[in-house]
Amino acid sequence: MSDATTPSYKKINGTALVDKLEFLDGISSKTGNPYLLPTLYLQSPVSDTPIRLEFKYIDPNVSALLRLKLDEINKADVKEFQDGIK
Repeated sequence: MSDATTPSYKKINGTALVDKLEFLDGISSKTGNPYLLPTLYLQSPVSDTPIRLEFKYIDPNVSALLRLKLDEINKADVKEFQDGIK
């Protein structure tokens, strides 16, 4: 008999595999709708070329949250750079 509280899977932290994360931020030429398409690059175990994972669609709410956070990070980076010049 198996215990119902024991999961049948295990979580593996893959953060160390991440090489970079890029976003294509644009406006569709067909629909005129804005889009934000992420691409995740993971380190390859067999070559120096990263493995590319593309995501085709992000929920508009998640996209808006990602844009807010990216803007926040970019503003902080610009301020840090400006403070370094002074």
